[in-house]
Amino acid sequence: MDCASTPIACQLDRIADAMTGFDWNGFATTLIATIIGALVAAGIGLAVARMERPQPFFTAEATPDDFHWLPEGGKATISLTVTNVGDGPAYNVRVRGVGGAGAAWEARTAKLDPGDSIRGAILVPASGDYDLDATTVQYIDTRVLEWPATAAALIEWQQPPQRHRVRSHRVRLADPTP
Repeated sequence: MDCASTPIACQLDRIADAMTGFDWNGFATTLIATIIGALVAAGIGLAVARMERPQPFFTAEATPDDFHWLPEGGKATISLTVTNVGDGPAYNVRVRGVGGAGAAWEARTAKLDPGDSIRGAILVPASGDYDLDATTVQYIDTRVLEWPATAAALIEWQQPPQRHRVRSHRVRLADPTP
């Protein structure tokens, strides 16, 4: 057909030819591109939903005034306080002091809501005495804590919807001694 004299008839004839034949290559390409696009959109949607979910966030500090002296072992137990400052709760929370002079007691709680705190302990090397001077009848405090550079609070918790997955975070403790 000569398309120069009747361009509209020629275009209609081409459209009719295109409608009668099926392009398998074009169909497969379009199907694959649609599936890949849907998977990418689903992945981005799940990542955004996970980031927007309320998350716990923890701060930890050692309390220098609250310690228990163990003079026979040359160690002191220092209390540490871990606070959930995030916007979501943490479940099955376990707090341990690590990096000190040995194992100290560990604290556990079933749920730690935002703003709540839990107290643990860390064992650190110490030396000195807290003795009564008989002449002045006053206590003389020569106790000194040797704060380890690796002292930290190890926090382990679970978070919905993946309660089977234990998450952990290590918060470095600053030296509480002045």
